[in-house]
Amino acid sequence: MQRCREYGIGIHIIKPVKRAELVKSLAHALGVDELRAADGRTSPDSPGMDRPVSILLAEDSIVNQKLTVGLLAQKGHQVVVVNNGRDAVDQAVNHEYDLILMDIQMPEMDGLEACRLIRVSEKLSGRHVPIIAMTAHAMKGDYDRCIAAGMDDYLAKPIRAQQLHGIIADTLGLSMGSSSSTTSPNSFTTLDWNTALETVGGDEELLKEVVDAFLSECPQMVESIRSSISDADTKTLQRAAHTVKGSMRYFGAQAAYELAYELERSGERGVLDGTRQTLSNLERELSRLLPELEQYRAQ
Repeated sequence: MQRCREYGIGIHIIKPVKRAELVKSLAHALGVDELRAADGRTSPDSPGMDRPVSILLAEDSIVNQKLTVGLLAQKGHQVVVVNNGRDAVDQAVNHEYDLILMDIQMPEMDGLEACRLIRVSEKLSGRHVPIIAMTAHAMKGDYDRCIAAGMDDYLAKPIRAQQLHGIIADTLGLSMGSSSSTTSPNSFTTLDWNTALETVGGDEELLKEVVDAFLSECPQMVESIRSSISDADTKTLQRAAHTVKGSMRYFGAQAAYELAYELERSGERGVLDGTRQTLSNLERELSRLLPELEQYRAQ
């Protein structure tokens, strides 16, 4: 910053440039409060104007899909969902979106590789669509890896309503708008319903949809874990356990989360010793949680 001043530069922007920062800096340089279009209206990209945008969501988990789409619908955003990185690249190349939310761990092609291919295609088209990485790892170095792959920003899972809306607003230069009011948690006690309600911004109906998606997806993931252990398929074990782990974090089910994480780590390391017992413990924990989720869905 000091060197910029020495050369007579009054304003500097740190890369990667975010649209909100660029618009704000231009307005400041021109001596106006906000940028306006030729017809006198406030630019749709200027901070302070909330508007629906088109978003491509690349996510393979049904629960995460249901949650994210529901949260985006709260702001009126239009969402197209794909299940893997390969389809994300196809959509990004052949259609125009205001923003892409890209999960990192996906089958067929991961999010980092998909982002690299999208950026290559943009060199020919001249476009640049902001891409926000979504990952449950949140480990040291993940942010740098995402930025190096061409991502514009990084959102750690579990997704929360306020964080999701905030990062989209910051990336596209939109206002946050009014937030959903949080309803009172119900009387169930096995799961952390305060955490679950915070996740969906207090939207009880959306939470029911997320619960319904989990109840549909969970048996498939548990069976996938079981068969992957029998087949010594550590890659499938890692991915299926990762999906269960993410859902348990949304509901604040710490014991089940830790067991699923243990299975995910076994898949990462390629070590299957003890995984059958861990799976048995996970199934026992799920047998305590599922009835409460069923009851919540039915209320």
